Amino acid sequence: MYLLHKFCKLNKVNNSKAMLLVAIRRIIQFALLLLTLRFATSLLSPIEMGKISIVISSVAFFALLLINPVGMFINGRLHAWDFREQATNYLFYFWLYILVANIFAALVLITLVGFNIWNPSMNIYWLLLLVCGNLIFGKLNQAVIPGLNLFGHRDWFLVLIVASKKTIQQWSK
Repeated sequence: MYLLHKFCKLNKVNNSKAMLLVAIRRIIQFALLLLTLRFATSLLSPIEMGKISIVISSVAFFALLLINPVGMFINGRLHAWDFREQATNYLFYFWLYILVANIFAALVLITLVGFNIWNPSMNIYWLLLLVCGNLIFGKLNQAVIPGLNLFGHRDWFLVLIVASKKTIQQWSK
């Protein structure tokens, strides 16, 4: 709440308007999540839902282990770095880290499948594309789009966040 108040004060935005925007965004996200889940369970067979669960679990594991802690640090420091005009340098290192984390995730998945430790019942290339692609685009969705909001581009922020959720909903059909 303190950060929202500070943001509103810096950008001369009414607190109630900012809270309304946050509430609308959360409601839209929740509604799209429920619709996506409803469509997925009604249109896909249990085997296909199992494959989706494998991909989602793999993405969640690598995201929580490698990417999210660093991403949270980046999001927390982005304003200070922008104030010192160092945001571009740090974001370059962050994207380099994302690339290395994706290579590590790919190597772990290849090793697990190659040594028959884990059988995801899908082609390894599809698994790599889905997991690594989701790690990259998920972080893009979680870091860059909120960065637009931090830097005062609220209109672009709202459009892109709704568009990204709508795209995810369309792909899940």
